[in-house]
Amino acid sequence: MPTVIIRPDATLSQQGYTPTSNVHANINDDSDSTFGQQTAAVANFRVSFANPSFPANTTTINHFNLSVRASQDRRPTPRIQISINDGSAAYTTFLLPSTGVFAASATTYTSGDFDTQQDGSSALTTSYFDNFTVDGTPNLDGHKLYELFITIDYSVGYGHQILDVPAASISAVSDVDAANIDSIIDV
Repeated sequence: MPTVIIRPDATLSQQGYTPTSNVHANINDDSDSTFGQQTAAVANFRVSFANPSFPANTTTINHFNLSVRASQDRRPTPRIQISINDGSAAYTTFLLPSTGVFAASATTYTSGDFDTQQDGSSALTTSYFDNFTVDGTPNLDGHKLYELFITIDYSVGYGHQILDVPAASISAVSDVDAANIDSIIDV
């Protein structure tokens, strides 16, 4: 399935990190040469995310996950508590890495897949990711945060199963692009 990656586009608040403002600029660039570094025992940040762009014929958002690329800095047991907020409420807070601690060198840690909206039952939609924020609260042990990003897995296609062909597998019907198909015999 295709994916789209969204990255932080603004720092809403932060403390205990260098750079001392706009930490998002150092953790959104897909590079290990820039990073946010925890400089105080009490540290946290809140960043907002750029709204994703999907192809016009995107029919289903399958799931998303959050990844951090981080390493140890001062002591050997750092972890970070993450909270994803969808603009109205937060998902359950989780730790990264989920077991163990950050490695000594830059390593990517990824959450499990989220396949519903925060309410636990509503399907994910293309507009759902507008206004996403992420809060990060590390433990006392210090780390370097190189990247923070959300990967969204989606399907493109017609949007309806036809006979035994799943919707995600239908991209054209008799050479008509999926975006131009309104219906197939009232389906």
